Amino acid sequence: MLCATPAYAATPDYLSLGGGIFDFDKPQNSRRAVDYRVEYRWGVSLLPLIDKSFNSVEPFMQLHPSVGFEGNGNGATYPDAGLNLDIPLLWHHAILTWGEALGLWGRGNDPRYLGSALEFRSQVEVGWQFDNGLRATAYISHLSNAHIVKTNPGAEIVGAYLQIPVSDLTK
Repeated sequence: MLCATPAYAATPDYLSLGGGIFDFDKPQNSRRAVDYRVEYRWGVSLLPLIDKSFNSVEPFMQLHPSVGFEGNGNGATYPDAGLNLDIPLLWHHAILTWGEALGLWGRGNDPRYLGSALEFRSQVEVGWQFDNGLRATAYISHLSNAHIVKTNPGAEIVGAYLQIPVSDLTK
């Protein structure tokens, strides 16, 4: 009953605007910072482009490329590129998204040293897609260098996105 039902409308390109708390899980308030994001998520699903046999799973999940920019209140920056796996639930209104991204960490004035300029972000989102295509989601993500260097403290981020179909912005 919670699984996706076949044949939902084509996914639009999205402009995703997000905000939250960087290092929300640390006991010291001084380590926390405001997190902000802007992303472009393409509506095209890569699954059928990878292999035609994925056409059968297309109604139940889609893999979308994205590019984005994340920063925090201490001047840290993280431009990234990644992939997002959308899994529609509850008649295509509830959305579960798993995302992976690769980017470059610029420390700015942030006291956190993440160990490397190259950082990976893993993220899960849960949200609602309205009939007009607009999405509101909550996310939790982990940013780390995946132990490509010895120091790997990582950071956890929690927040929310408003995802606006790009076609609505050009009307």
